[in-house]
Amino acid sequence: MKNLLSVEHITRYQYDEQVEMANHLAFMSPRTQDGQCVESLEWQISPQPDYLSHSTDTFGNIRSNFALSKTHNELTICVKSQVRVEPMPWDTNTIAARSWESVRDQLRQQGEQDFLDASEFVYDSPLACKLEPFYQYALTSFTPDRNIQTAAMDLMQRIFQDFSFSASATEVDTPALQSFERRAGVCQDFSHIMISCFRSLGLAARYVSGYLLTNPAPGMTRLRGADVSHAWLSVWTGERWLDLDPTNNQIPDQNYVRVACGRDYGDIAPLKGVIRGGENHRLTVSVTVEPI
Repeated sequence: MKNLLSVEHITRYQYDEQVEMANHLAFMSPRTQDGQCVESLEWQISPQPDYLSHSTDTFGNIRSNFALSKTHNELTICVKSQVRVEPMPWDTNTIAARSWESVRDQLRQQGEQDFLDASEFVYDSPLACKLEPFYQYALTSFTPDRNIQTAAMDLMQRIFQDFSFSASATEVDTPALQSFERRAGVCQDFSHIMISCFRSLGLAARYVSGYLLTNPAPGMTRLRGADVSHAWLSVWTGERWLDLDPTNNQIPDQNYVRVACGRDYGDIAPLKGVIRGGENHRLTVSVTVEPI
């Protein structure tokens, strides 16, 4: 079943001192891809920026740049979109036929073999590295000759059960190993941990940012991560990417809106930049996703 969803993402910075000038980079625009179609998109920034430009980064995401040269004590960014989403049609027989070892071997560069685009997501990134603790943890799910989807979903369930969802356990730049050792974190941490497990096995995994339906249908459970930006991941199965949400222990469906993908959070943070002035600041973020 397709869902037509309305998304409103509001970010507000309030500064103790005036900001004299600012340059910002944002990843807040959903993109049309893989069963997702963006039907409308609107940006509202206050105060009015000197310019606002959109381009495509190396991963195919919509990258937005804007600058302000006028002094300001508050910055508000509101991005509104309407996105039509349909669940991905998984061919479970095809995926089930591939053992995780065969996918790992496919990702290795060998002789004259063509380089696979997914292979770049096998390597370390600043927030998700290949380490022995992740390898040992993943091996419980990735037994010899087990098919990659079954193993991946088993790993997802174990992370969901073994780790506590806690907004106070980590910071935005907490490395995966630290949240792994604490056995606690938020959706960003759960995703980094699972990505690190895959990479430690020689598999390709990428970080995905997006949104969740704010209020589910009657009788459905409200998912962790609604009302704010959400994060999950996707793993290369040999033929295509399989999305997995360890925070909620499920495959993302038509109630998810994808915004961007990268090696980890640092590649696609919703908003970052450089400012002159400002001193301390207060940040508030709200996300509302509703069916139309």
